[in-house]
Amino acid sequence: MKSKLSKTIGLIIIIMFSLGFIQFIPEVDNATTIFFTLTVRVPNSNVRAIDCMYLVKQQLARIGLNLQVLIVEDPWPFLDIPDLIEYDLRYIEYDDLTLSEMINSLYTENGSRNIFGYDITMDYIEELGTGRNEWLIKDFNSIIPPNSQERYIICWEWQNYLMNNILPCIPLYCGLDYIVYWNNLAGYNYADGLLQSWGKMSWNTIHPEQISTNEIVVADSSWIDLNPLIYSENRGSADKFINDLILDSLIVKDSDHTYWPHLAQSWEYIADNQIRFTLREDIYWQDYFTFTDELFDADDVYFSLFMSKLGGTNDWINSITKVDSKTVDVFLNYYNCIDDITQFKILPEYYLNQTQELDGVTPDITHPSWTDYRNNCFGTGLFMLDDFTEGVETILLVNEDCWKLDSTVTNDPALDFERRFGDFSGGLNKLTIMIIPNYYEQELEFEAGKIDFFDVSGFYIDKRDQYLADSTKDLQTKATPNLSILAFNMRETRPNIGNRDLSPLDPSMSIGLVIRKAISYAINRQEIKQIIHNNEMITSDHPISPYFEEWLNPNIVKYNFDLDKARESLIKAGFEGYCPHFTPGINSYSYFSVVVGIGLLLVSSLFLNKKRKHMKGDQSGV
Repeated sequence: MKSKLSKTIGLIIIIMFSLGFIQFIPEVDNATTIFFTLTVRVPNSNVRAIDCMYLVKQQLARIGLNLQVLIVEDPWPFLDIPDLIEYDLRYIEYDDLTLSEMINSLYTENGSRNIFGYDITMDYIEELGTGRNEWLIKDFNSIIPPNSQERYIICWEWQNYLMNNILPCIPLYCGLDYIVYWNNLAGYNYADGLLQSWGKMSWNTIHPEQISTNEIVVADSSWIDLNPLIYSENRGSADKFINDLILDSLIVKDSDHTYWPHLAQSWEYIADNQIRFTLREDIYWQDYFTFTDELFDADDVYFSLFMSKLGGTNDWINSITKVDSKTVDVFLNYYNCIDDITQFKILPEYYLNQTQELDGVTPDITHPSWTDYRNNCFGTGLFMLDDFTEGVETILLVNEDCWKLDSTVTNDPALDFERRFGDFSGGLNKLTIMIIPNYYEQELEFEAGKIDFFDVSGFYIDKRDQYLADSTKDLQTKATPNLSILAFNMRETRPNIGNRDLSPLDPSMSIGLVIRKAISYAINRQEIKQIIHNNEMITSDHPISPYFEEWLNPNIVKYNFDLDKARESLIKAGFEGYCPHFTPGINSYSYFSVVVGIGLLLVSSLFLNKKRKHMKGDQSGV
């Protein structure tokens, strides 16, 4: 009897594990059809991009498309010479483009970054005399002022049209930057930046190694040249950071991409190629030795614009006219230059134009003031340079006479100043910039408490998690002005995604467009984000970066992962063969667990039943 029970239990165990093992064998269907092969170009310098494309290869196989991954040296990502356009898809990352640059350089027929092969014949409308995409972008460019509601609406309309009717790319991800700081600091906003947060910040307590509650200490590399008019390849982010603190612009763009008048009290477009700046009154330059009580006026603006045009650093300037002491007209080479203007700093004409060349007009840049200004920059901004120790630190103090602290100026409703900059009641008046170019030395100094902020964007997730778990630290993130995309090569030379014949089942779209839609639906960006990027990216549905928040169409067409829609699109393109199914009813691990559970129950039942009979036999013999 015991032998029979053992055999029964053994048989059940064999069947149980056999059934479970079968569930782990990948399903293979010999009827699976590969409709066609695509090639994707990915740069060999980007390991994550390569991993991403191999995952995309697996995802496209689910709908019967084979993806050949070409890992290539790609030093010129936007160069389209003949041997570089023999591909179907291309992984591209771009950053540091303004909204206008992004739209015009990427998505117009003659755009310098139009790697998609878009041309106006793809959506030509006789009444418009051009492609609808081109027409919408031209309309967007022409609307003034640049932050008008009408311009937002046109931008939204263009985005939806492009992604629904052209679909030149699959937007992938926008990166995130991270900063950690001691949490006894209140009022800091990473997206707004240190300058715009200054009037809102204050220290609640003292952290380890902190010396004062009226000071902020940060770390940066050493600056090289503080005159923004002098072109130097050595000038970098450290120079720009100090310039932004000391110098002002006519117009400022906030982190929410709205534009505000600063040194200009107002601006208006008199014509498409002419903009008039009316300047603020009662703004003074910082005192510098014998130069005191100098008022900001049109001479400073004219001089700065003239020298910038002369140096070739601002090609938007055609010519300048000084109308009067508070009015300057600028004639433009292109009218869509508002972002260029926000980056342009105004310098002191009275100091840098003390002598002229032989023509009596052109400022003499050999004058000692030019050499001095490169190391002793001063302006109309919130900060002034106090001290510099080479290789050690730069110290800036708040300029107590700055117009930003003068309520008679900041009460202008057009500035909305207190909401944007705070009331400066936190008691901060000193900024120390420690010169620590080494990233890891900055980390050590931050953890010791000797600096107050540390940029952790370059660190792995476990380091950021460590700071998140630290009760003495706070961590903030912000979107970066970049975007990775999977670009389609829509040129007619590509037999599938570039096919401009009409779809046999949906004549409103070309075959190439429905194939591009199929690919877009088949790619699971959330899966890629989780596996490749540790969920640290922002997934984008827009042809522009999520960094441009308010400009993003809130109702744009979305290509979320949907294999049914992907298959429907392939059928519209004329591919009606068998397409492998993906969605499982129950996953292998779960099914295996069920089989094991049932098997164990059967074994236990037999064992208990046998034991019960054995016990009855024992009792009858007493």
